[in-house]
Amino acid sequence: MLSYQTAIIIVIIISIIAYLFSCTSHKSKPTSKSQHIIAELEYQESDGTFDQHAKNALVANTQIKNRTAVDDYRAGNILELNVLQGDEIDPNTPIANIDATRTSISHYRNAVNRLMDRELAATVEITENNTRRIVEPQPVVMLDHIIDFGERNLRNIWDFGFQRILEDDIGLANILGVHNQLVELNATALTARKNKSEINIAKAKATSHSKKDFAEKLTNLNLTHTSDPQNVHDPSVRADNNHTLDIIKSTVLPGSASDTIHEISQYLTRSNISESQRQSAQKVLSEISKGNIITAYNDNEDNILKYVWDRSKLKANEENSKNIQDAVITALYQSSGVCINGRVSNIVGALATLDINEEVGAAQTEEHYKNEIFMAAKDILNEEIEIAKKAGGDMKIVAESYDDINITPDPDHQKVFENKVMERIDEVIANHKDKITPTKLNEIRIDSYVVAGLSNN
Repeated sequence: MLSYQTAIIIVIIISIIAYLFSCTSHKSKPTSKSQHIIAELEYQESDGTFDQHAKNALVANTQIKNRTAVDDYRAGNILELNVLQGDEIDPNTPIANIDATRTSISHYRNAVNRLMDRELAATVEITENNTRRIVEPQPVVMLDHIIDFGERNLRNIWDFGFQRILEDDIGLANILGVHNQLVELNATALTARKNKSEINIAKAKATSHSKKDFAEKLTNLNLTHTSDPQNVHDPSVRADNNHTLDIIKSTVLPGSASDTIHEISQYLTRSNISESQRQSAQKVLSEISKGNIITAYNDNEDNILKYVWDRSKLKANEENSKNIQDAVITALYQSSGVCINGRVSNIVGALATLDINEEVGAAQTEEHYKNEIFMAAKDILNEEIEIAKKAGGDMKIVAESYDDINITPDPDHQKVFENKVMERIDEVIANHKDKITPTKLNEIRIDSYVVAGLSNN
């Protein structure tokens, strides 16, 4: 009997062959640009599983001849997020499907190389028939995701790899091969990421008229804003959801997960929603009742639903009890056709702004936190400049040097000023240590020092 992984590869191959056959039956073949647009639109419509939209996106992607970094990045995305992190595949197992893993690494490596060749150009916008606008991911966003992919898989590959070797399912040489490919990918992506930072610094210096203006311009260059329908796979979103789960597990009430699912099913029958929404919610509830393990959260999906539902019964949440329950119902019917990561993220997110604990349910992407740090670094610099001005004397001269490049402050007082700014930036960085990987957080820390114009970065 075919394994799930083998079946996926066969489906991909058959889909591509069928698509190629259909193309030859038409007089005009699709251009690379049209296939690029189709691939992007289909990717945006995918629900996070290897659904028809994901298959269509992958097939269209293979037809692109004049490939860009985004094309290779998207191909890697589909294999990583839609195949390797589907419901049946352990999201932390890089060798669950060895062929898809290797192909994903290859696409990501090509994306990084293309970015290096193009000097990490800015975001591209494409308009389809003047109706739909696709904003492609910015280079730094792609690089950050690729670095996370490499780091995450390197952390887990040997744990799962040895298990597969013991089961005679895969050879040691295959594990070593994937390991070495991941190491190479990470090293190249980190170099590209550093190059991108240096390009932004050069651009900001070329157009700024003071150190304060430089901070403003570099911050704007460092900020990125990406709309990604599959951000439930984002490492910071997972970290925030895990933080919520750590809190709400402590307030779980007596009873089983199956009891909770039965209770929610009964609540569904009297909920003020449409019949189609009710049916969608019931279908999702049925899927959750299987109790599938989601390794990203080290728990079963049905247990997570119980933790969330139980929060509606807390005395402290009495005023919002019904609102929380209604929010859970909304999360259920909106999760129809969504992968297990998306379902869990939606359900946990139902507590956001409704739970008595403001930290519960709140989840942000890594990109959001990165932007938050860069904005904080710029604000800290401006605040310390104002404080130094009020202090008078040599510290006032230091502050004035940030507005006037012709002013040269005393080095010792400049050092005092910089140390204070650095100390405050480090506090902001420390507050994000559980939300961003150490390697990436260090890159952001260095970039933040540069934003503040620190000489000892």
